[in-house]
Amino acid sequence: MKILHVIETLQSGGKERQLLELVRGLIKAGHDPQILVQADAIEYEITDIADRVHVLARRSRWDLGLIGRTRRFVTQQRPDVIHSWGTMCSVYCVPVSGFGKIPFVAGHIRDAPSRLNWLDKRLVHGRISEPFAAAVVANSQAGLAAYGVRSQRAHYIYNGFDFAGRMAAPDPAILAELGITTRHVVAMVARFGSHKDHATFFAAADQLLAERADVSFIAIGHGPGLEDWRARYAGEPRVKLLGRRADVERIIANISIGVLLTKVGHHGEGISNALTEMLAASKPVIATDDGGNRELVGNHACGILVPSDDAAAVVVAITSLLADPACAIALGAAGREAVMTYFTCDAMVAAYLDLYANIRRDAD
Repeated sequence: MKILHVIETLQSGGKERQLLELVRGLIKAGHDPQILVQADAIEYEITDIADRVHVLARRSRWDLGLIGRTRRFVTQQRPDVIHSWGTMCSVYCVPVSGFGKIPFVAGHIRDAPSRLNWLDKRLVHGRISEPFAAAVVANSQAGLAAYGVRSQRAHYIYNGFDFAGRMAAPDPAILAELGITTRHVVAMVARFGSHKDHATFFAAADQLLAERADVSFIAIGHGPGLEDWRARYAGEPRVKLLGRRADVERIIANISIGVLLTKVGHHGEGISNALTEMLAASKPVIATDDGGNRELVGNHACGILVPSDDAAAVVVAITSLLADPACAIALGAAGREAVMTYFTCDAMVAAYLDLYANIRRDAD
């Protein structure tokens, strides 16, 4: 089966990573996935699939000429299915698919915002594209609910990961390399920006740094605001802001607790890649009680959900896990079991292949 995936960029991000996981899984399963990128911005390592990645850059916000260029590309490629990964991509895919003559998967729902104004461009773009899509896919049930997609064409398929060869064994040497000497390490892996709540993470860190000497805090991720936070904690040996790292798995393998806090007013998590990887490493997690976190963390009883913008609740959660190692271990074990059961690359690939086959059959 030939599947054409259309995405805005291949810059670092959750949906971009999931697309690459899916493409590699589809190749492994004997299918022919292709990627069309609408911006000449590729940050991921794609050497192994470079011949499958094509760029037709959008020249302006509404580049109507891109429709014709993409249509010609589709005519040459003759895909069995078109799968979009962004709301603008989905809009472009409506005419490109011949208004649904080529089965079209609108796979743009990757988050689950709790506050979505009816004029929000994500919602507007979805309303334009979804009537022509053979299927609308989110990566969480919460995402479908947030966007109000309730038809029989609505599906959720969880993020999946190929963990083979990627999970690192505990190695205290990495902490020594980072200059960390404390018994416990709490880490948040997230891009700095408007979506993630680093302010609450660091507020909780400040309180615990003042109360106890056995815990350090790590933030992994890049983005606007990183340098301001680095300046604030310059000279504090128990706070490390590492920026972008190529060895995230190695660091996660040696932390005590994983954290992901979200600014609910700006963003709602779907299924978080960062949380999933922490759980795969058997780490208990603390996450904002919102969106897909309830499906990943709450439904599988593998961590603690805290209210939005509540540093005191984060402090209580961290303290309770540090005080009860048996509970922390049990939560981590439950998380790993859930991830290895429901969030594998094989499970994701199988679910998408089943969906593709069904919509192709319905189109015949």
